[in-house]
Amino acid sequence: MTNAAETDARDRTRRGSFAEFRVVLLAGDVGSRMRLFTDAVPKCLLPIGNRPMLFYALYTIEHNSIPEVTLVTTERALERVTSYVEELYGNDPAVMALRSSRSSQPDLHVCIEAVPAELGSGEALLKVTKYLDAEDVLVVSADTFGLWDLASLATTHRVTGATW
Repeated sequence: MTNAAETDARDRTRRGSFAEFRVVLLAGDVGSRMRLFTDAVPKCLLPIGNRPMLFYALYTIEHNSIPEVTLVTTERALERVTSYVEELYGNDPAVMALRSSRSSQPDLHVCIEAVPAELGSGEALLKVTKYLDAEDVLVVSADTFGLWDLASLATTHRVTGATW
């Protein structure tokens, strides 16, 4: 038997409702253990399977019908990350196929914010709190990749009454 909160949480998640969530994507610049590569290319743009790491995080967010994400990167990487998001991500064949298969939903809106490179993840989040006007915040790291089921994560979050 489930209680009303569990039922409501499952119903909202089944409908794809992430309206009360704000999603922050941390897209770092320099990986200390990858400095040989990240001196030339921001870490989030390093290729995995012929696509930058950033692709996988953005695609997963869009695949889960989340309408908007705040992408946090460094001032040094801002131009290259912005160029990738605005010029290349939406033209990737996988993204184009996803978007054409669900024409009733808007494309993912990406708001990009730059922070000083010396900030850690927690400090970077503090810098973008003006965008976190929701009760629930989902923080995703661009250097992890896979096709995650964010709806199940959201359901668990809601059912357990978790807060950030």
